[in-house]
Formats: sequence, C-alpha cells, structure tokens
Amino acid sequence: MKDSEETTSRLEETLREIDNDKDADDFIALHREASNRSFSGYYNKYIGEHHLTTADIVENAGFGGYAYQIIDGRKNPTNRDHVLALCIAAGMTVKETDRALRLAGHYPLDPKDERDVRIVVCINKGLDKVVDVNLELDRYNIPLL
Repeated sequence: MKDSEETTSRLEETLREIDNDKDADDFIALHREASNRSFSGYYNKYIGEHHLTTADIVENAGFGGYAYQIIDGRKNPTNRDHVLALCIAAGMTVKETDRALRLAGHYPLDPKDERDVRIVVCINKGLDKVVDVNLELDRYNIPLL
C-alpha cells in the first residue's frame, strides 16, 4: 500500500470514530493546517521544529537565493532537484523527503531509478550538503543535483 493510501485509510478510520463536537473540531483544525497541504508549509514547520536556519539550508542546498523564494512560498518548487536539495540540506529522512516531494507535486524517490537510489544512500548516510551528494553521484557518472 502506498504511503498516501495508508494515511488516507488511517484518517478515514479516525473520522469514523468521531462522535462529538470537540473531537470533530480538533480533527478539522489538525487537518486544516497549511503544513498538511503545501510544500512550503511542511518545510517551514520542519525547519522550525528542528531549529534550523534558512541561511544554513540555502548554503547547503547549493542553488542560490532562489531557494529562499521556494522556502517562503513565493515560488512553486517546479524543479524536483531543488526540492531534493532543500530536503537534503535540512537533513530530512527518506520518508520526510518523499512527503515533501509529493507536496511539491513531484514523484517520490524511486527504488528503480539508480540516481534516486544513490541519493537515498546519501540521505541515509546523513549527508546534508548537496555538494557532498553531488560528489557521490559524480563517482557513478550520474547527473548531479
């Protein structure tokens, strides 16, 4: 079962068990948050919870000031590699990265794609600078982020 289907199933199960106004209000408030609907909301919530600075993330992402516009929601993250770079720079796990990719409108990390597999290995190693990930990709003659 896909993560989104599993999450939907859990939400539907929770919804079927709501039998009072307070629980309904809590459920609505929880699922109304922008962090559940947009890349920018999710990403900003993540960096706040992990006490990260935007400046450090932008530096580690390695694609310049345009990253600020994606992070603050002024620009849509139309480039999948930019989303991956921001996730790596924030130290996100594979699961968190997949969620961010989906929220940004991109496909999740693909276990059948050699480049994505190498990126997953870098994430699991704890690499949080895109330059380091690119060095790993370059070792295998794989296109860089």
